[in-house]
This record gives sequence, structure tokens and C-alpha cells, in this order.
Amino acid sequence: MAVTFRAAGALATNAVTTTLNVVAPAGLVANDILVVAVLGKDNLVITFPGAQNGISAWTKFVEVNNTTAQRLTLGWARVTDGGLASGSTIAVTKPTDNNLLFCGVCSAWIGAITTGNPTTGAGTPTTSANASADAVTYATFDPLIASHVVAVGVYNDDATTAGAISGTDPTFTNRWDLETLVGTDGSIFGYSGDSTGAATGARSHSTTSGVDAINIGCLFGLEATSGTQFTQTVSGGLTFAGSVAKEDRKPLTGGLTLSGAFSKLVNRSLTGGLTFVGSLTKLSQQALTGALTFAGSVATSVVKTIAFTASLSFSSGFGKQTSKALTGNLSFVAAVVKGAQKVVTGALTFAGSLTTLKQKVIAFTAALTFSGTVTKQAGKAVTGALSFIGTLLGKLAVRRGSPFLFTSANWGTQSFFLEVYMRATVGTAEAELYNVTDNATVANSGVSTTSTSLVRLRSTAITLVNGKEYRVQLLHLGPDGGAIVSARLIAVP
Repeated sequence: MAVTFRAAGALATNAVTTTLNVVAPAGLVANDILVVAVLGKDNLVITFPGAQNGISAWTKFVEVNNTTAQRLTLGWARVTDGGLASGSTIAVTKPTDNNLLFCGVCSAWIGAITTGNPTTGAGTPTTSANASADAVTYATFDPLIASHVVAVGVYNDDATTAGAISGTDPTFTNRWDLETLVGTDGSIFGYSGDSTGAATGARSHSTTSGVDAINIGCLFGLEATSGTQFTQTVSGGLTFAGSVAKEDRKPLTGGLTLSGAFSKLVNRSLTGGLTFVGSLTKLSQQALTGALTFAGSVATSVVKTIAFTASLSFSSGFGKQTSKALTGNLSFVAAVVKGAQKVVTGALTFAGSLTTLKQKVIAFTAALTFSGTVTKQAGKAVTGALSFIGTLLGKLAVRRGSPFLFTSANWGTQSFFLEVYMRATVGTAEAELYNVTDNATVANSGVSTTSTSLVRLRSTAITLVNGKEYRVQLLHLGPDGGAIVSARLIAVP
């Protein structure tokens, strides 16, 4: 479940006592996360209340000063009773009545984790204490996990209108833009958007304010309920009865036993034995050592090196893409997909189907034995032993455009070429001419590109056969893909 914005309450202001009564939004339900942002026109420390009115005790997670005239404080709490919490008052205090403004707003968020601190799993918040300017600047925030990123800005002027924050991942949406009464000089802005876990980069937005003023920008993440994240080194055995997601994790050592799904993204190092009863997805893996036993499906993509000291056993599908080196014995009782593989050594035994795409070198130590249909495409060299009780397939193809019937009497003596105007959407885009009549690819017609901008590509000379129909087809390899804008045959006398 993704984290989403529910609502923000009205702006609370006070300059004459030590208590600021911030009002929670209406429509709250149990396990909503509340975040209160407080702008102080001084550096006094803000105190949040304990558990009350259907809301847990508050935890401060951001405190930052900007000169002696500005302070941003953020605190979070979890709703325990939506009926009591809705519209309730949150008494925020400062130690001294100095007749200086402090103001605050409470926002509510749906779908965050239901136990523990929802802000820590996503990583340490970043803050920018900015000099007097029209724009509010936010320092880059690099989430440890895919999360919902929230931007909170405060500004020491009241005549403001917050502009949009440009950029993607996340794409920020303005959630509130609140100002104090004219002459009291205080504004609080809020934005949020979903992040894949990539660094946000520095962001900013205008204020269209009456005057430039000092301001603070803060970025932080809220962790969603789906998955369990690990931020520290784990040594020893871990047992999970549900799903587990590990993202951008650098060290993980020891044994893991899981009876649910396990997702591992951008993991640098993983050692020890792993036993899974669910599915495993490994992306951008650089090093993996130890024995793996899987009773579910396994997909590995963008793997540079996988070194195993024991054999691998799978009872479901296994996908391995863009791997440069794989050593050891592999035993599979279901489908296996290997894409863009440069070197594979060792014995392979498959009881299901095997798909090899963009295969350059497969080195084996004995002869090849197949009991099913074998189609091998773009294979430069294959040596060694392969035993299959299934089907060996090649690339997936999607045909585009109308068929063209070639009648040689209409053309005389010409040299023909395939010309395609296309681009890659992911990885490498490939296209070729297909003989629909004979159900065969036309030799030498293939073109490819990794450019995400449109490029015009032309094949080498090809041979067309009288009375045959032809169509262009876009080839699909694993996650790779592309788009064709136009294609045509070029005839050159």
C-alpha cells in the first residue's frame, strides 16, 4: 500500500502565550500518521504533548534554526482512535512568552507503517536554512527505500503564494499553502510525491512574496506498510512469515528463511544461505555468494557477478538477465530465462523451457541434447553440454504496420534495404523484416539502437522473394523495449 495525503488542518497562530493549539484534520482513522510543522520566529525549543485524544505520544524528528529569527520543528504521531482524533487540539508549547509569532499546521497521511517510526526507514531528513530570497530551496534527499517524500517549507513573510516544484521521482504536488494574517509574517508550505528510492536532487519553488525573506526547506520520507526494510547489518538467521523488501541495502550477512515474497533491489553484498518459500527478485546485484534454495520463482536482472559456492535448486521460474559471469551447477524444474548473457560456465539441467536472448558465448563441457524444439537467435558460439526436457526459445516479436506483397516484376534490378525510424524505451530496441508467408526472419534486415531519442536506421542489403508478404517486427528482450514511428523498404538501382 502506498502512502497518500489525507488532509491538512487550518493554520494555528499565536504570539501572546506559550501554547499553540494546532487542530488535527477531520476524517481521521486509526493508523493515520499525523505530522505537525511549526514555524517559530525565534530559536525556542518546541515541545509536543504526550498521548491524548486518540493520538499517540508525539516524536520530534526535525529541528533546525535559520539565524536567530526562524526555527522549523516537525513532529509525528499515530492516530489510535479516528473519532477522538478528528478535529482535536494538539497543544504545542514553547518555554517563554516572548511576544514573537509561532504558527503550525497538522497534516494527515494514509498507508504508512502501523508500528514504529514511519520517518526513519526512508532515511535521515534533509534541511536547507536559506538566506533571504524569493525561492525556497530544498537540499537533495536520498531515500533508503521507495517511499512517499514530503517537502515542508517555512517563510518569514505572510503575503506569499507558493509556486510549483519541478522535477520527477518524486513529482511533487502542493498539499497546503498557508499564511498568517498580514503583518505577522509567517507562511508554511507542504508538497509530497511517490519516490522509487532515487535521490531527489536539489529542488526549489518560488513564493511570489511581497518581500524576500529567510526560509527553510525540509525533505523527508514516509515508509509504506508493504514490506520490511533493513538499514543495518544483519548477522545470524532471520525468519519471516510475510513479505520482505530490501532496497539499497549495502551489507546483509547470515541466513534468511522466508515463507512469503522477498524483494532485493540494488544490493551490494549478500553472503550466507538463503531459503525461500516465496518469490525472489534481485536487481542490480553485484556480488552474491552462498547456497540458494527456492521453492518459488526467482528473477535476477542487471547482474554483473554471481558467484555460488553451492548448487542452486528452483521449483518455479528463474529469470537471469545481463549477467556477465555465472559459475556453479544449476538445477531447474520450471522455466528459465537467460538474457544478454556473456559468459556461462558449468552444467545446466532444465525440466522446463529455456529462453536465451542476445546470447554471445555459452561455454559447456559436453555435447548438447534436446528433447524438444530448439530455436537459437543471435548466438555467436555455443559449446558444451545442455540437457532440456522442454523448449528453447528466442526473442519475443511484435509485428507492426500493414503487410507488403513483393512482386519482382514491378521492381526490376534493385537492391533493397529496411529503414526504420525508432527509439529505445528501455535498454536496446531492435527491429527486423519478417517474411510472413514463410514464417521466417529476412537475413541481414536487423537494426538496433540504445538511443532514447528517435534515430533513423538502415539495414544492410537484403533479398526479397517474389510472391512473399513482409512485415516489420519489433523485437522484445526481457525488460528491453522500443517504439517504431515508421518503417519502409528502400530500393536502390
